[in-house]
Amino acid sequence: MLYCWTRGQAHFDNSFSKQAAVAALGLSTTCIAGTPPAWGTTHMSDNKQSGGGGIGLLGVLFIVFLVLKLCGVIDWSWWWVTAPLWIPFSIVLAIVGIALTVKALSR
Repeated sequence: MLYCWTRGQAHFDNSFSKQAAVAALGLSTTCIAGTPPAWGTTHMSDNKQSGGGGIGLLGVLFIVFLVLKLCGVIDWSWWWVTAPLWIPFSIVLAIVGIALTVKALSR
């Protein structure tokens, strides 16, 4: 029996058809002949956790402001509704600008 895994997903195959299909798609596949490891065993690749993701606090705040604006609950300018999206970028740009100015003046 052929034991194959592609990006952490294991499957068993008695033919090379799946391996050929995966190779044709350009995916990374590893196959070994013989008996697969016992069920329930863990491997180093199984312990990887996908990090991050999600929209974060500012994203949730923007969605809340957007829904409140569209429902007519708040009568804010669209600049303030979208503030959770652009204020962090403006703060980062200001810090970078100040750092570049200090660096240029220190020469």
